Amino acid sequence: MHPEQMRPYFTHAESTLNKEAIMSLFDNLDSEHHDDATERCLGFFIQAIADLEKVKFNYMGAEGLKKFLTFLTGLEEVPPLGFSKKIEVKYLKDRTQTLYAETCTMVLKLPTVHTEYSLFKAQFMLACNEGSLGFACA
Repeated sequence: MHPEQMRPYFTHAESTLNKEAIMSLFDNLDSEHHDDATERCLGFFIQAIADLEKVKFNYMGAEGLKKFLTFLTGLEEVPPLGFSKKIEVKYLKDRTQTLYAETCTMVLKLPTVHTEYSLFKAQFMLACNEGSLGFACA
């Protein structure tokens, strides 16, 4: 095998994050067993990703998605070989308002308590801003 054929697996290639790239990282977004609160939460989540891409949160599109990816995984970009598994979404059915990401186990916990998009968006942005800073800044 020629060394150039293996280059993409071992070297960094610049890639642009977009909504589709982010959404493809998730495993179970289309479950048929969602109740009304979960469906609403999922809609808010998808809208927040779309708004982040459209620069509606004072970010430069891909830069905001990069912050969200960092919150989710601890990484600023998808590794050349991708992640070892897809991110699992769990819906919090209690009064929790905050989004949580378990970067080692690849789990995103979304709160279902929000009844308005603006409230969900505020917590989403908090996660993007504060969660992307990493452990050293906690």
